[in-house]
Amino acid sequence: MFNKHSNITVAVDQNLLWWRAKSGNFSVQPSGAYIFSPDGILPHTISPLSLVNTSIVNGSLVQEVRQQWSSWAYQTVKLYSNLPIAIFEYTIGPIPYEDKVGKEVVSRFTTDLKSNATWYTDSNGREMQKRIRNYRPTWKWYDSEPVAGNYYPVPSRIYIRDEDHGVQLTVLTDRAQGGSSLKDGELELMVHRRLFDDDGKGLDEALNEPGQFGDGLIVRGSHYVILDNFNNSTLCHRLLGEKLLLKSQPFISTFPVSPSEWMAKFPTQYSGLARDLPPNVHLLTLERLDHTHHLLRLEHQFQSNEQPYNNTVTVQLADLFTTMKVVDVVELGLGANAALSDIHRLHWNTESHGAKGRYQSAEAKMKSPFIVELKPMEIHTFNITVEYTI
Repeated sequence: MFNKHSNITVAVDQNLLWWRAKSGNFSVQPSGAYIFSPDGILPHTISPLSLVNTSIVNGSLVQEVRQQWSSWAYQTVKLYSNLPIAIFEYTIGPIPYEDKVGKEVVSRFTTDLKSNATWYTDSNGREMQKRIRNYRPTWKWYDSEPVAGNYYPVPSRIYIRDEDHGVQLTVLTDRAQGGSSLKDGELELMVHRRLFDDDGKGLDEALNEPGQFGDGLIVRGSHYVILDNFNNSTLCHRLLGEKLLLKSQPFISTFPVSPSEWMAKFPTQYSGLARDLPPNVHLLTLERLDHTHHLLRLEHQFQSNEQPYNNTVTVQLADLFTTMKVVDVVELGLGANAALSDIHRLHWNTESHGAKGRYQSAEAKMKSPFIVELKPMEIHTFNITVEYTI
């Protein structure tokens, strides 16, 4: 895989694999709706790479590699000329059931990056959490589950880093999945499962949905792969993550006019913001409460260690919007159920870690021009009073 802009080349091998699920009558813990319990420490191949049916389509805007791994596993890899990412679109299912062997399908990326048993997963699209293989920070690790014990939730992204060469491989998902790095240089994400035993955790049925035609579910999804240096990767995955979560919705009109006539009669662009927000600030909420009051949330999208956008940033609210002027601001708690000045945090006595209250009660009412200061990962919530200008 070659990043032309950053001149970075890394050998990347991607495979579709499946883990054989443990089964039985609870003499061993079977895989199920709530439990991932693979039978063994090595997954099985859906098909050897040499037998994958592959075709390549070259275009001026996009290049595609179309792969058929089996009768139930397909993949298309897309490279757009104007995007710094590779898109892996998969179609998995119906997973075969004739052998009654539970299968848990993963997409695995294997590289020569030296990731030092470390990888990172996101916490609900915000702060990245450091993961270390076969390790827990607060208790001794036992390797009774060497595979499942190293799986973590991946709400939106996962990455590995080569600290010596300053290279990062990031994979963004279009839905929450489980993921891991079971070996250095590897990332894998679970994309589909079909199981034939209940795991005994309360559902009281196997994870074996019949689907529309009675032969099992078909899952379609996408992985967005970024290969770049640390700074570029951070900017790309932060902004791309928001775009994937908040995709534009296309609408089709039957109005009988040409595109040029439509553009002459109707506005085709609109922004409610009078100016661009800084690249590290996201407008999280703008909700009308009544005719003159709106609920506003602003978030800093970057962490304190994510350069170069980890700086404290300010936003002026008074003239931020195109159709309304902000005339009064009261800062609220995150849940918007109380003024910030009325919130008093509990102070806990701790034996270790030296936990301290980071946020203190503050004056909730702000003065014009209502300048908000955002530090890395902060979210600020406001009740704003507005006067409409049109």
